[in-house]
Amino acid sequence: MKNRFLLLAFILTIAFPGFAQPNESKKPNIVMIVTHDIGRHIGCYGVETVQTPNMDRLAKAGMKFNGIYSTSAVCTPGRASLHTGRYPQSNGLMGLSHGPWWWELNAEEQHTAQILKRNGYETYLIGLSHLGKTYNELGYDVHLSPKRKALESVDEAKRLFEEQSDNENPFFTKIGFFEVHRPFTNGSDSSKGIFVPPYLTNTKLMRSDLATFQATI
Repeated sequence: MKNRFLLLAFILTIAFPGFAQPNESKKPNIVMIVTHDIGRHIGCYGVETVQTPNMDRLAKAGMKFNGIYSTSAVCTPGRASLHTGRYPQSNGLMGLSHGPWWWELNAEEQHTAQILKRNGYETYLIGLSHLGKTYNELGYDVHLSPKRKALESVDEAKRLFEEQSDNENPFFTKIGFFEVHRPFTNGSDSSKGIFVPPYLTNTKLMRSDLATFQATI
């Protein structure tokens, strides 16, 4: 979850008054992609045993951060901080939004989609949100791929971008993948070796588990 905050500073420059904007007349489209439980297990962060060519290409063509961390090791609070810019203790979402915990954002909190919508953006959620509230309550106009199936989400994103190619209004699209959350169901991949992080014990069982993790990535 360390790398879930990569786009927040960029979003702030567009959404909040007082931040510099390079071109006031044309706001850029924004696409945010969030995965589950991947950490830094990506090629562009030096892990040579995983196959992440698309993410590596995005990192090479854009900006990669090395010192940004999630506010929580738990999914929902980390996502809530990403979308509000505030600590879980401040925004109210200190635990998981599903049962038996049922944590919720405080009523006055402002989600990224709400902020951008007020600033003239069309807002789309594709796949997973995991913040408890409905997509409308969070500020999204449309929710695509609500079944959270990865391939379906990718197809929906491609279709949306094609439809938006001639749209003069700026759009914000959040693509949320359930992957790479357990259970790992894509077989095993050790074709390029297996990377065992230093905080884990290098055992046969651990290497077998990480091979299935790599296949899911």
